[in-house]
Formats: sequence, C-alpha cells, structure tokens
Amino acid sequence: MLFTCYFYKLSFSKINYKKIMNSGLPKYEKLYYEIKNEYDLLSDKYDFIPAEVIHQNMNHINNIFIINQGKKHNIREKSFVINDKGLIGIVLKTFNDISIVKTIDSPNTNISVEVDECYGTLKSIRGKLVIDDILKCPNVLLGDPVFTSKYNYSSSNIIIGYITDIKSDKYYVTPTVNKFEVRYVGVINDNNWYLT
Repeated sequence: MLFTCYFYKLSFSKINYKKIMNSGLPKYEKLYYEIKNEYDLLSDKYDFIPAEVIHQNMNHINNIFIINQGKKHNIREKSFVINDKGLIGIVLKTFNDISIVKTIDSPNTNISVEVDECYGTLKSIRGKLVIDDILKCPNVLLGDPVFTSKYNYSSSNIIIGYITDIKSDKYYVTPTVNKFEVRYVGVINDNNWYLT
C-alpha cells in the first residue's frame, strides 16, 4: 500500500542543511538522506536535530532509550523522535549532553492521533498500541494509516502505524518502526511552540 501522500512533511531550514552536511559524520549524512528521500522538505517551520541511540532498555516496563543530544543541542522535552519510517518515541527528560526518550509503546503513553479524519488517543495496553476512544467513525478500516494529530504538544501528521485489528470498538495499531532496530534518529522541535 502506498500512503506517500499522507507522510509528514518534515522541514529543514537551509541552516540545518549545512549543520548536518558539515558535521563530518557519515551517520548523520545517511540519516539526512533517508529522511530527505521519505519526507517533503518545504519550509523552515521545524528544527530537526539528528541524534544517535547510545543505550536501550526495552523490557515493557521502561521501554526507553538514551540519545547523545541534550539541552545544549536544543532538545526539548515532549518533542517527537522519528526516523524515515515514522514516530519512534517522545523525549521524556533532557540533560546537558543526553536525553531520555520513551518509546510509543511505553506505559502511560497518550498520543493524540488521527485516522481517516477521525480523532482518538493512542495508548499502550500491555505492550500493544490501542485506540479505544474513536467515536462514530464507521470509515476506519483495517490497513488505514494512523498519524499524530494537531492536538499534540509536538508535530502533527507523522506516520505512526497501521490499523491491523479491530475488536469491540478498539483499534489495534502496528507501528511502522521496529524499536529494536533504531540507531539514528531525528528530534523535531517546532519553532512555533510557546514554552513556559
């Protein structure tokens, strides 16, 4: 199935182009081209900060990983963390040089999502991604893509996964990203946020 037209239009400013390409690190250059090939780069509304996963703890209790960028790199808590396949997690805590990221299937996950112009909340229930509060949406079908919605603190229209099961008004989502295979990521900072 091709859902390219739905994919999140991630944007890089010209300054960020130069930062990434002049970093001298092949891993960031590879990440840049992966994202560039998958997403539409149209404006400078968003900052994109490349990072590398330096530690993982995936045990369905924590489901966190640590990236090698932090406050001094302008990483902000609650920012979405992505790769070229979609949403991976959310920045939970920032320190000077590193940040802790919780994966989308972590306990207490609540992400506002959109499916076929219907809105709901993505939750993690016993390690499974479930939307259980979409009301009066008969058009939601198996295989429909699930995106972050405009009601999140961070960015909208980021692909999360696809509806792969429907039971008792619960919609089960299979993510597009395999969290165990993630090494290089991008953190999205929305320049229009008003932070307190």
